[in-house]
Amino acid sequence: MVAESPPNRVQTQRFATAGQRPASATRQPGELYINFADKQLGVIDPTNAAQDLIGVRYFSATSSYGAGDHVLYSGLLYRATAPVSPGAFNPNQWLQVGGAVVLADTPPSSPNPGTLWWDSVSGNLYVYYYDGTSYQWVVAVNIPGALVVSSAPPSSATPGTLWWDSVGGQLYVYYNDGNSSQWVAANNLSGQFLPSSGGTLQGDLTINSPDSNNLFLTSSASNEWVGMELKAPAGQGNYIGASVGGGYRWEIDLGYGNAETGGNSGSDFQIARFNDAGNQIDNPIVITRSTGVVSFSQPIQAPGIKGVTNGSNAAAGNVGEMLTQGMSGGSVSAGSTVVNGTQLTITAGDWDVWGNFYGVAQAGPAIYFTGGLSNTSTAIAGYFGGTIASPPTGVGCYGSITPFRLNVTANTTVYLNFLANWTSPCTGIGTISGNIFARRRR
Repeated sequence: MVAESPPNRVQTQRFATAGQRPASATRQPGELYINFADKQLGVIDPTNAAQDLIGVRYFSATSSYGAGDHVLYSGLLYRATAPVSPGAFNPNQWLQVGGAVVLADTPPSSPNPGTLWWDSVSGNLYVYYYDGTSYQWVVAVNIPGALVVSSAPPSSATPGTLWWDSVGGQLYVYYNDGNSSQWVAANNLSGQFLPSSGGTLQGDLTINSPDSNNLFLTSSASNEWVGMELKAPAGQGNYIGASVGGGYRWEIDLGYGNAETGGNSGSDFQIARFNDAGNQIDNPIVITRSTGVVSFSQPIQAPGIKGVTNGSNAAAGNVGEMLTQGMSGGSVSAGSTVVNGTQLTITAGDWDVWGNFYGVAQAGPAIYFTGGLSNTSTAIAGYFGGTIASPPTGVGCYGSITPFRLNVTANTTVYLNFLANWTSPCTGIGTISGNIFARRRR
């Protein structure tokens, strides 16, 4: 009887030390080995070398990994971005392969690299990306077609082709809706927007800048004004408002809605102020369009307006301008003939005018001397006058002409005239002198 040979068996060598494998040429081809620390199964290949068989292992804190090795951790697939030493799982050393897709209004709170997030508000797809320094959400864009930059759309486009209109500054995608293909605007904005060449907004515009939220209007032409025009329908107003801390505080009404009934009436200007609760207090300033009259709801206070202290005079044409003209050594005979002593020309404006005169009766008892300011050289007191009654012979006497308002629209001459009267039949002669004064009010 012939004894049977022992059956062939697959020998499995077991290791508990991370990284340990059968030594070269110590095992026969086809024999298996297992490393519990590395969670790896392998076989001896025909060259008697150890060959690991599991390409994707479960992560083990006791194992070392080379760059490019793949592991499963918490149900997700990762690839090592660099050699990894034994230790706890560090997401900075691994790049998630594939990742989860999250549909939400806001980003996931604790994503892994490679996680996809579909923003259900804006309609954008983002991927959580690690660039070697930091993590961030970046827009994930899939462009199935080509991108063409030109002033006119491509003549032979396929669905998915992108075209950047270099004239209008707009991106379009060639889209097939199941019935036909057409170019449609491609953008990530909710609502319409203005191209760089201009356009019309169909809704409110909100500027939300991280710094100063300024709006700048500029012109590229050196001979063009830069402006902003508010257009309201008839019977309505235009306004510019200002809030502080969420509370309405000031408003400029450029035509506050009062009806236009002809004759330049209506659509007046006003500035309104509001209390802490945002309710209107009053209109401190109102300008009536038809007349240009400016009205104030409160008394005007101007504590900063002061007179000069350097001895200077108001320039011609300014409020406070002072004009004077004097004469002396003139003479007047008794009778009814008016004698002009001097004259003063004032320019257009609102003036206070006054004067004085001096007379001496040289012969015979004088009944009176009269001096006056007139608009002609032959009249007494065409404006205002004064009289010296019964002056003694040889004694000088003064008379005054009361200040009066003279509002003129063109250059006007003011004359200082005299008249004397003696007791008949005397025909005496009197000596005269005097002054004209004028101060501009406005």
